[in-house]
Amino acid sequence: MREKSKRQSVRQALCLSDLFEATPVLGATVFQGGLDTCPSRRYNATNCIAVEVSMTTTTWTKGVRVGLAGGLAATAVVDAIMMSVLHRTGQPAKNGFVLIGDTAAGFFHSVGIDAAGGVPVGLFFHFLIGIALGGLFGGIVSRVLTLQTASKRKMVGLGVIYTELISIPILVLPPIILKMNKPDAVGWFRFTIPLHAVFGLVLGLVTSHGLRAPGRARPPATRPSDSGEPRPG
Repeated sequence: MREKSKRQSVRQALCLSDLFEATPVLGATVFQGGLDTCPSRRYNATNCIAVEVSMTTTTWTKGVRVGLAGGLAATAVVDAIMMSVLHRTGQPAKNGFVLIGDTAAGFFHSVGIDAAGGVPVGLFFHFLIGIALGGLFGGIVSRVLTLQTASKRKMVGLGVIYTELISIPILVLPPIILKMNKPDAVGWFRFTIPLHAVFGLVLGLVTSHGLRAPGRARPPATRPSDSGEPRPG
């Protein structure tokens, strides 16, 4: 069975390479020319296109899943470091979640929605945002062919840059909504920017490992009429 699967994978690769020209459209692929040139009768032109689209969709789905896992892991690591630092500096470990929760409550209040702040809200939104940003990162990386096989160091660097840039609108909200004075705002940025670099580091590591993990490839099902082989009795 394993040898048969390898032969089918080789046939798929040969079939796709026989298509003369490809034009990307909305993440899929529309082939022009050579549609009836597949060397194997088992994989006709329609199946070749289906294989390519299926591979693209599978890679994107895997990237999002890996990114979500990376965002979850990165948020957990950042929260552990944040609580440890606050505790060592003589502050309540929950202060970070209180600030995030109060910021969320202030934001909702500014748009006419009454919401409570505090630790539960802060914890919920911190994990929600972290996981969502991770999924977005994984989806973006999986769409760029050269990044799918990037080295671990390069992926970590991309994770850090991505996190620092996309976090700018998020980090400026607490000083604005909570009306921090200048020293408190400076302290806030000095505390959170390194933490977000750690987030990007963990996100990059998890994403790199996840995208390199082997997956199970399944050849598309074909109808006997497409392959030219008789139906089994």
